[in-house]
Amino acid sequence: MQPVNLIVSCTNRKKALPPPELCLNSLRSKSLALGLEEWLERLAARRPLALRASELYAGDHWQVVQAIPREAAERNLGVRVWICSAGYGLIRDSDPIKPYSATFATRHPDSVNVLAPSGAGSAEQEWWSGLGTRLHRRGSPRSLVELARAEPCVPVIVVAAESYLLAMSADLLGATAALASEDLLSIVSVGATSKRIGQLRAHILPADARFEAVVGGTRAALNARLARHLFRQLPKGARPSREVLALTLAHAVKELPPLRHFNRRRLSDQQVSRFIEKERLVDPVASKSRLLKCLRGSGAACEQDRFGAIFDRVSGGSSDVS
Repeated sequence: MQPVNLIVSCTNRKKALPPPELCLNSLRSKSLALGLEEWLERLAARRPLALRASELYAGDHWQVVQAIPREAAERNLGVRVWICSAGYGLIRDSDPIKPYSATFATRHPDSVNVLAPSGAGSAEQEWWSGLGTRLHRRGSPRSLVELARAEPCVPVIVVAAESYLLAMSADLLGATAALASEDLLSIVSVGATSKRIGQLRAHILPADARFEAVVGGTRAALNARLARHLFRQLPKGARPSREVLALTLAHAVKELPPLRHFNRRRLSDQQVSRFIEKERLVDPVASKSRLLKCLRGSGAACEQDRFGAIFDRVSGGSSDVS
């Protein structure tokens, strides 16, 4: 069976609520170096009890990810799921972790980017590097470079939003150099266009939001659904190299509908807050996903990450966007 290392971003939707001390915005210091020390001490505390990552994460994105290894096995592919976690670094889906709230996504109360880096790099890159250096697990790679060095001939497929790619960029470039061929690294990240990604752009598979018509589901889980689609389309026993995966997408592009464009009015944070407060008076348990859908249905625009952060401030809840 052909082994494949599937690297997916974590999700903030979890089956257990994180305690206040495992929410990144509760760190006493805003210095990244000191904040990282404090965070690691909190993770090492006796409570709360840890759960397997596969049992803790929840939501559409995670459900799709969990289906991939089962389906891929029918095509003689042994897919191993790794998670790039803003709270724990690189972990396996079988690793025990505690409920936490930390993310590389911007405009979120528990975003890493509120910390001040100690060097010239970004806070996200320094935090990711620090987690990989400090959180050791015997016999398990703690970075993408270590994983690639241990298995240089195994294809690596990364499924993550742009914010996570930026945090892992140095690690990803190092992994590319460690692999037997650059063609063994593929990235599924719809909408990743930042110039800061640099050399990683060559590894991003050609896909955009039009693939929603092919894979279905919500845009929040589009990357995961697109990855599952690619595994489903691979011929039995085929090696999922970047060239093969890109060719698979290229065949499908010809049949895609035009990209949908929305002409919505943009609201201020205060206007979005008032909308959420008004709707929650009518339905106190309304979810953020339903309220965001209602907001957009009224002709207003709001990015998912931004809406989730405002929702959390208004309701005191935990965001379900990654």
